[in-house]
Amino acid sequence: MIKIGPKLEKRLNIDSFILPRNGKIEMNRMNKIQRLSTLVFIFLCITSLIPIQSAVAESDGNLHGTVVDSEGQPIYRAKVTVYTTGGSVVDTKFTNKDGFFRFSLGGTYSIEFEKEGYVTVQKNVQVTKAPVSDPENDEVQMGETILEKSLKLSASVVNRVTSPGTKLQLTFKVSNLGDETEEIDFSVSVPEDWSARILDSIGEIKSIQLAPGSESFIFEFMVPTDAAQTELLKITATGSCESSLEFTITPMTDTDDIKLKSTYISVSDELGKSIYLPLTVSNDGEVDKIITLTGITPDGWSYQVKTGTDMAVKSLLLSPGNSERLTIELESSDIATVGNYVFSVNAVDNNGVIYDTLEFEVNLREPTSDIEIISSYSEVSVEAGGSVTFPLVVWNKGEADALTLFTVPVLPENWDASFIADDLEISSIRIPGGESESIKLIVEPPKSVISNMYEVKVVIESDDGGQHELDFNIEVVGS
Repeated sequence: MIKIGPKLEKRLNIDSFILPRNGKIEMNRMNKIQRLSTLVFIFLCITSLIPIQSAVAESDGNLHGTVVDSEGQPIYRAKVTVYTTGGSVVDTKFTNKDGFFRFSLGGTYSIEFEKEGYVTVQKNVQVTKAPVSDPENDEVQMGETILEKSLKLSASVVNRVTSPGTKLQLTFKVSNLGDETEEIDFSVSVPEDWSARILDSIGEIKSIQLAPGSESFIFEFMVPTDAAQTELLKITATGSCESSLEFTITPMTDTDDIKLKSTYISVSDELGKSIYLPLTVSNDGEVDKIITLTGITPDGWSYQVKTGTDMAVKSLLLSPGNSERLTIELESSDIATVGNYVFSVNAVDNNGVIYDTLEFEVNLREPTSDIEIISSYSEVSVEAGGSVTFPLVVWNKGEADALTLFTVPVLPENWDASFIADDLEISSIRIPGGESESIKLIVEPPKSVISNMYEVKVVIESDDGGQHELDFNIEVVGS
C-alpha cells in the first residue's frame, strides 16, 4: 500500500475523494488517480537508481598496480599518492593485503609510493582513456612497484672456511638508503657455544645513529674448538625496518694451510694511476693445492694478478711448503673520486670455498703533475726599461713524453714576458719522459714603471692535466 503525504494529497485535490454508492467514479477524478500513479512510479525508479550509480562509480578505474618488497612479497597499507605535474595532491589510497591499488584518473600525473621503513619511489604516468569497471581493461597497468628497505646490510665476504678455536673478524657495511637519520639496534644470532659481537674502531657497540649513507663495522666471533660442521651466523639491524645478513662459516682442520700475505695493506696513490700491491701465497700444508685468486673491487674498478715476468694468472698449483710472490695491478674507474676504498682478494679452492682473504685499503688523492719547473733564483732587481732573464729547468719526472704549455697569468700592466729556447720564442715544448729542458724567461718592465716590488707568476701545464707554478719577485729601481 502506498501512503501519500498531506502536501501531495492536497496538491492532487484528493483529500475528499470518496467512492460513490453507485460504484462510479467521475472521469476527472480518475485522471487524477492516473497522474498520481505515474508520479509514484517515477519517484520509485529514481530512488532505486541512485545507489546503483554510486556503486558503479566507486568501482570504476583506469590505472592499477601492486607494491611489493625486494623479495616480491606484497606490502600492506603502502601509501600511494597521486600528484599533478604542479605538485597538488589528486588522491591518496593504501594498498590492500595483496599490495593492490587502483585509481580513476585522467591526465599526466606523478605517483609516489611510500611506507615507513622503505625507500620512497616516484613514477610518472599518463592516462587518456575513460574509466572502466573491469581492472583487466584499465588503460595503465603498472605491474609491480618494488620498495627497497631503507636499511641494508652487506659484506664482501659472507662465506668463510676457518679452523676450530679461531677468532675471526669480518667487515660488513650498514647503509641508510632513506632521507632521515636512523637509530639502529644491532643483534647477533649464533649457534650454541659460539660467541659474537659488533665492533667499531673503539670497541663493542649495540646501537648507532646513522645519517643517510653507509658505515663499516666489524663482526667478531669465536669458533669453538669442537666445531665440526658448517654453521649460519646472522647479524640483524633494526631501525624503521629490519635487515639481516648471514655468514656461512665452515670449520676445517686444514684451512690454515693456505695463507695470503702482503707487505702493504694500506696504500695511497693519485687518481688515474695504476696501483701495485705485492701479494704472497703460501701452502703450509702437506699436499698440493690448486688455488684460485678472486678479487672484490669497488664498482667500475679492475685488477690483474701478475707474476714477476708480467704474466697474468688466475689460478696456481702450490706444493707443500712453497710460496709464490705475485703483484696485483689495480685500476680505478674513470669516475672514481678522491677518497678511501677497499679491495679484497680471496684464495679459493675448486669448490669455491674461501681459504683465506686479504683486504687492502686504498686511498685515492688528487693528482700532481709529473712536470716540475725549477729556477736558480726567484727574486731580482732591475732598472725601469731594462730586462731580467730567469734561467728555468723544466723536468718531466714521468715515464711518458709530455707536452708542456707555458703561461704568465700574473704580470704587471704594460710589462712584457717571453719564453726562449735555442734563441726561439716558444709557448710550449715536448719533453721526453725522465728528461729535462733548459729555457729562459725574459721579463721587461716599461721605462715608466714606478720603483717598487712586483710579482710575476709562471704556470706550466702538461697534457695529462697536471700543472706546476713558480713565483718571482722583481724589484724595480732607479725610475
